[in-house]
Amino acid sequence: MRKTATEIRMSTDTILEKARVVVYGRGEQDYGHPRENMTCNAQLWNAFLSRKGIIVKDNPITERDVALMMVLTKVAREGQTAKEDNLVDIAGWAEVANRVETGR
Repeated sequence: MRKTATEIRMSTDTILEKARVVVYGRGEQDYGHPRENMTCNAQLWNAFLSRKGIIVKDNPITERDVALMMVLTKVAREGQTAKEDNLVDIAGWAEVANRVETGR
């Protein structure tokens, strides 16, 4: 019998195992491969920053950049309030950056 993401999460011990469940479990089921969502985010962020005159068109934000900036968001949150969830998300976003880069 297949375990639910919650059951898997409860049975894991490490930050990396918990991040894997999120990235390859719930995240994969809800959104598919992260490249599509990261591409959409990159396009939206580039358009917004371009309108503000901040971004140079020949050096746009990439899908990988989006995932890495999400890591920075979680680092900022961890700096404010230390929580395991922040660390899980940092590991998860790092894996998303890797998946976008490698296509895995």
